[in-house]
Amino acid sequence: MTDATKIQITASEFFFLPESNQIRELLDGEIIVNPPKLPHQRSVRLALRYLETVIPSGELWVTPTGVYFDETNIPEPDIFWVSAENTSCVPNVDNSYLHGAPDLIIEVLSPSTARNDKVTKFQLYEKHRVREYWIVDSAELRVEVWNHDNESFIYQGGFAVGKTFTSRVIGAEINVDKLLNG
Repeated sequence: MTDATKIQITASEFFFLPESNQIRELLDGEIIVNPPKLPHQRSVRLALRYLETVIPSGELWVTPTGVYFDETNIPEPDIFWVSAENTSCVPNVDNSYLHGAPDLIIEVLSPSTARNDKVTKFQLYEKHRVREYWIVDSAELRVEVWNHDNESFIYQGGFAVGKTFTSRVIGAEINVDKLLNG
């Protein structure tokens, strides 16, 4: 058996791919396709519904909306928020994706995406100065919160059901039970 060949492409080539409703990301020049399973999508839906009640302004986005960071990285975060004050994360000319770093990105772990979410995307979001990054583990009923200090991510903490934390970018207290369970 041979190793799979990885084909590297650029953002320009990625945008010429046919439109799809499947989650398709460009990470370090490689196309990643991860069709989500029902538990993952339920977690995304519940978190989105809750966040709509606590975020005061700006715009919440959900996958499959891409975020262009550079010529080899266009992730599709599960959920992300762009504050009303953020002028560096804006729609591109034809409104097919956003360009620049959102204020908050949330990834919900799945067995097939956990490594990308915890390593590859973590490093990408850190490099591009996403202000806050949440890694939601719905199986463990826990959320990790990371804040950017203009150099790197700083671990704010891991929070389980029954706990709350204050989101520095949203400026609101987050109830983990409501985030994970609606």
